[in-house]
Amino acid sequence: MDVIKPRVAQSRWLKWWLVVALAIAVLWMLRSIWQSDYHQLSARQVELATVERGTLSMTVDVFGQLDSLDKQLLVSDSDAIVKHVAVRAGETVMAGDVIVELMDADLDLQVAHAEQALEAANTTYMQLQLRQQREYLADSLQQARLQGELDTTILKLQAEQKLAEAGILSQLSFAQTRSTVENLQRQLQGETKRLTQLKVIHQNELQLAKRLVTLQEKALRRNRDKLAALTVVAPITAVIETLPLVVGQKLHAGELLATLGQREQLKAMLQVPQSQLGKIQLQQPVSVVIQGQRVAGKVSRITPVVQDNYIVVEVTLADVPVGAVAKQSVTAKITVATWPNTVHVRSPASVEGQLSGEALRVSHDGLIERVSVQFADLSGGQVRVVAGLAVGDRIVVSDLSAQLAEYDKLILKE
Repeated sequence: MDVIKPRVAQSRWLKWWLVVALAIAVLWMLRSIWQSDYHQLSARQVELATVERGTLSMTVDVFGQLDSLDKQLLVSDSDAIVKHVAVRAGETVMAGDVIVELMDADLDLQVAHAEQALEAANTTYMQLQLRQQREYLADSLQQARLQGELDTTILKLQAEQKLAEAGILSQLSFAQTRSTVENLQRQLQGETKRLTQLKVIHQNELQLAKRLVTLQEKALRRNRDKLAALTVVAPITAVIETLPLVVGQKLHAGELLATLGQREQLKAMLQVPQSQLGKIQLQQPVSVVIQGQRVAGKVSRITPVVQDNYIVVEVTLADVPVGAVAKQSVTAKITVATWPNTVHVRSPASVEGQLSGEALRVSHDGLIERVSVQFADLSGGQVRVVAGLAVGDRIVVSDLSAQLAEYDKLILKE
């Protein structure tokens, strides 16, 4: 006869499973009751940020445009009228290429007058040279005549001296001859002195006449240069940045004709708000966005003039993307400070505009709790964490002021 044994072990395991299931159900009910006091928010309603450790940089967001590093301005040398415009703005020209042709009817007449004036000055100079040669020749002949008379009279005086000593010639005649010698000597000295002074006078007259010739040559050269400048050519290979001319336009001397710049050498001219001026310094790194590409640069110049609440900061660029041109709009970030190995997080809306207050931290079970925080150095939407948060903490960065005003407790359902 078979004996039926009771299932003691199976009953024991079944009881344990029933106890565990009952405990789980009780815990779930307790958790539901506990969470019923919290207003639930979905993950789509809340924007979160995680506290991190790393390098944080403070930047200033600015805008501006590209400009030629080496720029040349072409201006009109004289009053003229635009006859022909050979190129347009944006075109590349080679050195010597014609850019614009001008015309000035009066300039041809000025060149002719300058040529006549130069010819007259040269004629006057040559006539002066001939007149001076005649004067010098006449005075030289007078000096030679006096020298001859003096030499003859001296010989006569020497002969009469012996006769006078012998008593053959009277002392009166001898004295007259000696007086004649002295008179001739004085005349010869005066004539020699006069010739010396005449040379100086002639040199001064020639210098003045030559100076007049030089001035007329400069005037003629200047007018010829003006005439040649009516055909405006490119001094270098460059890009025409501006060309504000139309055919028939009347120009004045010194008026802008064109602006030339080199495509390969560009700089960034950035508009920085006046309120940020104290943060900008020379040699600060700059990241410039050109045609979607980030180009590194450095602050090379800060203009000292404020215009429309902005200052212009000049930035030299390490490289320029192909196709970039002057006057092209750009955006940039100027790095004004850097903190390596620092704890930082995205700036929450609850402390926007201030560096201390309360932040909303999300616990591991989704509870949103207020914590006191201390921040420093707000930069580009990021703040340095001084106290109140640790690396890895998650905080709410979106604005929950409306929910907090209505509910005391919030929980995030992810």
